[in-house]
Amino acid sequence: MKKTVLASLAIIASTFCLFSQESQPSRNPDDGHRYLKEYWNRPEKYLEDQAWYMLDIADRVFTANPPSTQVSLEREVAFLMLDAVLHEPDPIHNPAVLDFLARRTQQVIEDLDKPLKDKKSLRVYKIYNCGLIFRTRDVTVAVDLNGRNGTLIPDGLMSKIVDNIDILFLTHDHGDHVDSHVRDLCHKRNVPIYATEEIFRQDDQVRHVRPENLWAFEVNLSSGKLVVNVLPGHQDKVQNNIWVVTLPNGKVICAMGDQWLTDGSDLAMIKEAGKLRVGTTAQSFLFSLLDEEDGKYRGFDAGLYQLLANYILGDPNAWEFTQVTSSTREDVLISDQVDAVFATYSILPSRQEVISFAGPYFTSKQGIL
Repeated sequence: MKKTVLASLAIIASTFCLFSQESQPSRNPDDGHRYLKEYWNRPEKYLEDQAWYMLDIADRVFTANPPSTQVSLEREVAFLMLDAVLHEPDPIHNPAVLDFLARRTQQVIEDLDKPLKDKKSLRVYKIYNCGLIFRTRDVTVAVDLNGRNGTLIPDGLMSKIVDNIDILFLTHDHGDHVDSHVRDLCHKRNVPIYATEEIFRQDDQVRHVRPENLWAFEVNLSSGKLVVNVLPGHQDKVQNNIWVVTLPNGKVICAMGDQWLTDGSDLAMIKEAGKLRVGTTAQSFLFSLLDEEDGKYRGFDAGLYQLLANYILGDPNAWEFTQVTSSTREDVLISDQVDAVFATYSILPSRQEVISFAGPYFTSKQGIL
């Protein structure tokens, strides 16, 4: 971007004159910035001043064009302006960026202070990174609330946000999701925190939740009851809980954090465990049938999971059996009880919405005699 700065100065010099008349004095760069000579051989100065103007315009556009199901052209342009500034080197130390974050955060605080009358309504606020606030008339839930320990969102502003929340869920232990200053603010205000075992390990005030499988529990708040379902996800080897929360008004929210595995990480986890966890059956003729005489599984599906175990672990017998039925095949996958299911599992659109299929690897036809 810096290579094109001097070439673009002449094009936008007149635009800068207009901006200088509209912007608030407190956000104006040095006097005389409107003159071309101020930027001659000073590309850093140009980019610094440009950031102030672009973010000021973006702020006004976002305020005048609130979110909707159809993104307006104005908001798209504002997002592009925001993106351009944030991709400059070291944006978190850019005064214009910090000013923009403070202004947008203040707007969230002002909106949180306004009462909601509709019991069924749900309002969602996105703060820094994956920080989310879900607000209904009766309860306000926060997820991964983060201000980078006061450096991006000052503690004074963050404390006003914490004043308005009833509970905080944390997905995983990364610095852009977990903030010790937010933790301390929640403790001072008796706001409960639910997190994985790896987050604030030594803090007994944090409720550490890390089930091996899908687990549900209830949280009774003074403002209502939450029904919480938690799934044990991962970001590579980092624990990353998926929180699915049913609010008192019936709305359901979900926070996933950063769910991903680098190429080969899933195989690495299987290798580390030393076995392939297979969901299958012992009573399926031609597909997966246990021979009680020699204790071996034979059939089309059986051959596939033995081949897969041999491919990953070098041993066709390095697999662990979990009995599944037609009603439990999806559950064992979703709850991470198994690595794969081989059980005459037909591919259907409804199933593809919740799990991933490899294949099809077998096609059959039906007929009537």
